[in-house]
Amino acid sequence: MDKPCVEHYTKDDCVNAGCQYDDATSQCYSDPDPSKPCDQFQQYDDCPVNRCEWAYDAADCGASADEGCCLGIPCSNYYDEVTCEQKGCTWGDNECYSDPNPGTPCEQFTKPSDCPTNRCEQSEDSQGNFQCLTKVCSEFYTEQTCDDAKCTWNAATYSCYNDTGLSCDHYDDRTCPSDRCIYDYDEQLCRTMQCSDYWSEDQCVQSAEGCQYNATYSVCFPQGEPIPCSVFNYNQVDCPTTYCSWLSTGNADLCYETGGDPPCRQIYEESTCAAVSGCAWDSATYTCVGESTTTTQAPAKRVAF
Repeated sequence: MDKPCVEHYTKDDCVNAGCQYDDATSQCYSDPDPSKPCDQFQQYDDCPVNRCEWAYDAADCGASADEGCCLGIPCSNYYDEVTCEQKGCTWGDNECYSDPNPGTPCEQFTKPSDCPTNRCEQSEDSQGNFQCLTKVCSEFYTEQTCDDAKCTWNAATYSCYNDTGLSCDHYDDRTCPSDRCIYDYDEQLCRTMQCSDYWSEDQCVQSAEGCQYNATYSVCFPQGEPIPCSVFNYNQVDCPTTYCSWLSTGNADLCYETGGDPPCRQIYEESTCAAVSGCAWDSATYTCVGESTTTTQAPAKRVAF
């Protein structure tokens, strides 16, 4: 029995077998009926790679997710303007997309392949189910698209935001305004910017938090205070003995404030966490936390924009 086209791996072999060769993907395929929708191909070997792809996504494949299904290649998979437009998609702001029904709310799209990336964001709910969500300001990545969305562009951080003036803890990871807040993924909350959140000297010294910058260690920290002990993690020689202590356990070599809480959040391995007094491993979040920390804290209220 002749091999299926997808099992020919060189262009010459592919063409000699009477198949077609896709230079963009370096794959061999057969597409005798280009008008046939991708989702009507039932076998991996028959799915034509020039316009379709074999996927295992539950949101797109449904009950067939385990075996996989043949889907049309989404416009977001094309990364240059020429190919994008050749495939019948729209090119704008350095991305390729398809939005044939711009009046349809993002939340009504139930498949990743249908979710238009120019105005919607692909996400998952807490159960891991696909969601197509209307983009918020932080999900526009150029000044032009940010302005078009009636948001504010932060030139210092190259980020887009909408600051409604609430305290930082009222926002979530998508809406946290980058002009004065930052989302802390360790604590899972949006909090006020601190000196340690600034990475460049200009941002540091120009900030409203009263910060100073140490060029030797490339660190921003509050004026009038010593360099934070954590700057010297994995550097015992420089860890200041005047106000810091050294912790060396398992794969952790950490410098922390003398008399302060152990640096549990800076430990990333369960056995090391268990060996440090005052720390406990949170199996729900796979993080090392202080023994008094719980994971039952309610998340910050989501602010809609």
